[in-house]
Amino acid sequence: MFKTLKKLGVMVCLLLITSITKSQTPSTTPDKTKNPDKPSWVVLSLNAGYFLNFSDMGNRYPAYTCFPLGVEYQHKNKWVASLDYNLIFGTSVDVAGYFDHISNDNGYMIDAKGQQAVINTYMRGFSARAHFGKIIPLSKKPYRKDWSILASGGLGYTQTYIQYQIDEGELPQLEGTYTGGYDRLAGGFQIAERIKIQYLNSNALSFVLGFDFIQGVSKSLRPWNFSTNSADDQPMTELATGISAGIIIPIKTRSKDAVPDYFLD
Repeated sequence: MFKTLKKLGVMVCLLLITSITKSQTPSTTPDKTKNPDKPSWVVLSLNAGYFLNFSDMGNRYPAYTCFPLGVEYQHKNKWVASLDYNLIFGTSVDVAGYFDHISNDNGYMIDAKGQQAVINTYMRGFSARAHFGKIIPLSKKPYRKDWSILASGGLGYTQTYIQYQIDEGELPQLEGTYTGGYDRLAGGFQIAERIKIQYLNSNALSFVLGFDFIQGVSKSLRPWNFSTNSADDQPMTELATGISAGIIIPIKTRSKDAVPDYFLD
C-alpha cells in the first residue's frame, strides 16, 4: 500500500513539474493583440478637380473641370490599387478658324433668320484609369495614425469632344450629320502619376487631396474634318496637371485571422 501511494506521489510531482515548465516556456506564436495587423480597406471616393492642359490638347482645351468617381483597395497601410472614372466638363474651348469656310466676310455665321449666329462651345468627355502604388504613413503617433501619403502610377483611356449649344433649327450648318464634322471627337491612351494626402478614419469624415500629372496621345475618331475638308489623322499630344479634393468612404474588410465575437441573449 505504501509503495502504491509513493508511486502515485511521484507521478503527481512529475505532472506538476511538466505543467510548470510548459507555462514558463516563451511562446513562439506572435501575439496579435499586442501587435495587431493594420486593417485593409475598400474605399469609395467622390472628388472634384481642376486641370490645366498643355501641348496640343492645351491649344484646343486650355483648362477643364472633372469629377472623379473611384474605388480603391488599400492593403494594410502598405499598398493601394484603384480604378477611377472621370467626368470631364470645360467651358474654355478654342474654335478659332473652325468655321471660316461657312462664315461671311466679317467672320460671322448667319442663322436661319439672317442674324449673326450665337454659338456656345463646351468641352465634354471622360477618362478611365487604373492605378497601383504605395501607402506611406505620415506618423506612427496615435494622433497622426490616420494620415498617409499615397503615391501611384497608372494607365488609362480618354475621350473628348466639343459640344455646341445653339437654338434648334436655327443653324443647320452645325446640326444633324454635320455636327460630327466639327465636334473634334478624339480618344487615346494615357499615362498618369498621382500623389494624394489622405485622412482615413471610419469614425469620422474622411477626405483626400490629390495632385495628378497626365501624359497621353489622342487621335481623331472622325473620318473627316469639315473645317479643313480633309482626313484628320494627326495625333494630338496631351500634357496635363491638376488638383482634386473630395470625400472618401472607407469600408473595412474582414480579416481571415479575425476572432469572431459571441453574444449571449
